[in-house]
Amino acid sequence: MFTSLVGLTSPTAQAHGGAHDWHAPSNKLTGIERGVQFALSCDHTIHELLSEYDSCLAYYADQMASDPVAATAYWYVALTRVRSALQNDYPDAGQFLPVFEARYRQAQSRQVVPESRLCVTISAPCPPAAPATTH
Repeated sequence: MFTSLVGLTSPTAQAHGGAHDWHAPSNKLTGIERGVQFALSCDHTIHELLSEYDSCLAYYADQMASDPVAATAYWYVALTRVRSALQNDYPDAGQFLPVFEARYRQAQSRQVVPESRLCVTISAPCPPAAPATTH
């Protein structure tokens, strides 16, 4: 299933999203796949401002509550979109960045999912690996 999800992803927030980009999320998925698909289903709301994107994410957030792994993936995808929007000069991205960072941290506190696993799943650049420590 991840293969089909990768084709739908782009780590960059897309200006002027359209209804043709929308894919209804499946309630049959679980874990990372569920979180990614539900978050991606809101991509069509990304325009010049992120307020509609935030509203869409809020609409689906309750459906992530029963699956902590899905919730972590959900907020990770959302955070990557907001980070990209900030890099692309969306005027309200700075206002949403701390909110989405907090939501992602809260999800990670319920269920840790390694960021290296999440970034690979959505074909986003992964953070550099931490250097090994020797004692």
